[in-house]
Amino acid sequence: MSGPPGLSGFVGTRAHPSPVLKLFSCLLPRNIAPLTLHYDKQVEVISQTTDAARTPKQSQTNNPRQVRLPERPALTDKTTRVLLIKLAWARSGDKGDKANIGIIARDKAYLPYIWHQLDERVIADWFDHFLKFEVKRFFMPGLGAINYALDRGS
Repeated sequence: MSGPPGLSGFVGTRAHPSPVLKLFSCLLPRNIAPLTLHYDKQVEVISQTTDAARTPKQSQTNNPRQVRLPERPALTDKTTRVLLIKLAWARSGDKGDKANIGIIARDKAYLPYIWHQLDERVIADWFDHFLKFEVKRFFMPGLGAINYALDRGS
């Protein structure tokens, strides 16, 4: 999280340019990521049917689609500590006093372990030496990922 390659970072050192290895694009089934419109404290789910008989728009008030969070995995004496890099990829970016960190599980079976080990407090503590951030965590089940939004605020 130190800006574009080749520019000075937060800590005053010169970053080294690195090549982009490949683009990671993905498609999700429509039922996993419904199109929703948020306005005036209302949430409207937009129908995305492809047949000729389109269904009418469904409207909800203050009840966005609920995502089931991963259940806490049972740890046993056979549970082993593993470096996060063995379980997931990560991507980050920053704009001014805000940053974004994405953690993508290499296998969706790892998500419960990652979710329960990397809560907002852990991420905030990790960056505590750097800046004080408010951390918000978002579960992204369709991608098998977790997104962290860090905001230094005012």
